[in-house]
Amino acid sequence: MARMVLEGLYKAVRASLMKSHKEVCTMARPKKRSFSWHIRKVLAEQKKPMHYADITREILKVKETKGKTPERTVMAVLIRDKKNIFKRVGDGVFCLSTLKEESTKT
Repeated sequence: MARMVLEGLYKAVRASLMKSHKEVCTMARPKKRSFSWHIRKVLAEQKKPMHYADITREILKVKETKGKTPERTVMAVLIRDKKNIFKRVGDGVFCLSTLKEESTKT
């Protein structure tokens, strides 16, 4: 009988520990954002075409990176865009495809 009580107590304690562990894990982890997400955010805020070096400077104000060449990473994301989010409007100058459509209408 004592064993059954201990097993029940063990299960209750373990369940409460697992619940608190899950809460701590989800609260402590900041959400990682991709370079693509940051590029979209910067271009949407600026509302004008920007050079990839300027985009990189704006991103590095809010995102840390361990990479040695963040400008090349940004350029690679812009060039390899498969969802047609970004449009090239000049040498190294890009804008959001929605912004390019709005500027040609006016």
